[in-house]
Amino acid sequence: EEDIFRFSTEPFMTFDITKGDINKDGSVDVVDVVRVIDIILQVSAPTGEQEYASDFNNDLAVNVADVVAITNEILGISTSNVSANIEKIQISLAEKAGVEAGFLSVPIEIGTRDLLHGLQITLKYDASKLRPLQPHFGDQVSVLQHARDGKVTYVFSNLDDKPLSLPRALSFRFEQIHETAGAPAKIFLGEVVAAGAGGQVHKSVLGNSVAATGFIPKRFALHQNYPNPFNPATTLRFDLPDDSKVNIEIFNIIGQRVRHLLRGQDMLAGQHSLRWNGRDDGGKPLSTGVYVVRLKAADFVKSKKVMLLK
Repeated sequence: EEDIFRFSTEPFMTFDITKGDINKDGSVDVVDVVRVIDIILQVSAPTGEQEYASDFNNDLAVNVADVVAITNEILGISTSNVSANIEKIQISLAEKAGVEAGFLSVPIEIGTRDLLHGLQITLKYDASKLRPLQPHFGDQVSVLQHARDGKVTYVFSNLDDKPLSLPRALSFRFEQIHETAGAPAKIFLGEVVAAGAGGQVHKSVLGNSVAATGFIPKRFALHQNYPNPFNPATTLRFDLPDDSKVNIEIFNIIGQRVRHLLRGQDMLAGQHSLRWNGRDDGGKPLSTGVYVVRLKAADFVKSKKVMLLK
């Protein structure tokens, strides 16, 4: 039998709108730049006409490269002498989030920064555990963000023809929603768009794309030891909301120090535990009685009574 192929076609859509004039007011200006950024951040859904006008560089995608291209148009900057070469930009997340002022801080490494005139980064996270915070990297670079459904997108741009003035230490901050510890959350590097001077999209080469996070307590705490009473050893647990120098001392009931477990030890923020074997600094077993554990970290000082039974 003769093969029969059936198909249908639709005519190309045409729009009565100027490229870059997203709000269709007859001029391409900073209002249109803001509108494109809103579309990128998914603050509002564009019409087909607006999406067409936003794709200024005609690459069938609306992203930060269009922001750069429209900005060039507004400033009357000719890109005929600008290199349109597609370069490789190395981008990588730190493998583990740090802590900054009680919040999780996720550093990101970006190579060849002098090629960047626009940058768009999307991070994915567990919205039941983490909340992204508004970044601020000084007055030299504009950064806008929008978060929804466990995804946050950041758009870095300039309203001039200069490369982005990104800080040397670039990181994104997150707040933990719950104060109780649970399974560690992870932050994933999603879409990255690196735009050049002419509005072209450089090739992003992703390194590490997953940052692990540990539970960061909201406040300093010294918990009751376990077991208590104990013999011959017990576990001391304490919380640090920030990286701190930690001192832990053991005193007898008349205030004499019998053991110095930690002496100005540099420790990372998080939940910690320490085993005490019921001995003094000389290694001698202590006698039955009540002892006082004192924790000092930053300006925080807390004591707990513990009972050693023989």
